[in-house]
Amino acid sequence: LLRLTNNGRQLFRILFNADPVESEWERLNRMHEGQRFPNHTIGILIFTLHARVRGYETQILPPVENTKAVPDLEIRRDEEHLYVEVELSSKEHVSKWVNIAAINGGRVAICGLSTSRSERLVGDCKLKKLPGMATDIETLKSGSYEAMTEETPLWAETWK
Repeated sequence: LLRLTNNGRQLFRILFNADPVESEWERLNRMHEGQRFPNHTIGILIFTLHARVRGYETQILPPVENTKAVPDLEIRRDEEHLYVEVELSSKEHVSKWVNIAAINGGRVAICGLSTSRSERLVGDCKLKKLPGMATDIETLKSGSYEAMTEETPLWAETWK
């Protein structure tokens, strides 16, 4: 992660006569209470890193019109385009999954904290008959980062 200090931002303005681009960390803090929920913030950033290593383009907190869904990020690769929710809490979020599925063409895309937590989230979606895909931070971090390529699967589970 790279963040400019106030002095760094000022130097950038002097050197380039422009404002520096907002970092993803700053965007999460500004738009998603990132400092209040640091575990969620780092979960989003970890998933984003793993998606990028696997060849996905990403956008954190993408704008999505005409919906109640507020996805944590958007990923794209070839014909695949998904809005993803990183869910680290233990609360039930049935309406969140319904809203995410609505903007994903009927499918959910979830990243949980651990394998067991992800299994619970997938179970909740299956009970609502929502197809989709899921992974978790634990699974993503289990492989060798240096060995990851675009061929390394991002999703630990898909279901119909």
